[in-house]
Amino acid sequence: FLLVCLSTTSAVAQDEPVVEDVAARRAEAEEALASGDAARAVEILAPLAAGHPDDALVAARLGEALSRAGRASEAREPFVRAFALAPELIAAYARVGMDRALDGRADEAVAFLRGPRAAVPALSADATWAPLLRASGVARRGMGQFPAALADLQRAVELAPKFFTNRFLYA
Repeated sequence: FLLVCLSTTSAVAQDEPVVEDVAARRAEAEEALASGDAARAVEILAPLAAGHPDDALVAARLGEALSRAGRASEAREPFVRAFALAPELIAAYARVGMDRALDGRADEAVAFLRGPRAAVPALSADATWAPLLRASGVARRGMGQFPAALADLQRAVELAPKFFTNRFLYA
């Protein structure tokens, strides 16, 4: 019995990367993204995401790498998966985007939020999306994209009408 258990464990270990390998591959992808090599990050993250479909962070980083690589239409699905697995990532992306927008880097914020923004369901009534829409609206306003900014901010108010900042930014 012990031999069967050990051989089963060994087979699993050979087929799937251990946690340290996943962390090492994710770190390698982070380095590629930091150096501006989004294509390399996609090469690393795509098989990692396929092998670990429940890893929200890998899915989110794959979405970001695809977006940075100019493959925005492909970026939506990994972001949808990541946000479904870990809804708290929505607020995290919104905070980073909002910080960039308020620091006078609206162009960076719009680029950063493009993939996550595409994941927002058109007919959703979920207030969880409000911070992302709010950040996108502020960033777009900073870029002079007023109709798009107004649409995002209006939708944020519709989703979370009691949130004062939404009304303030919309007004």
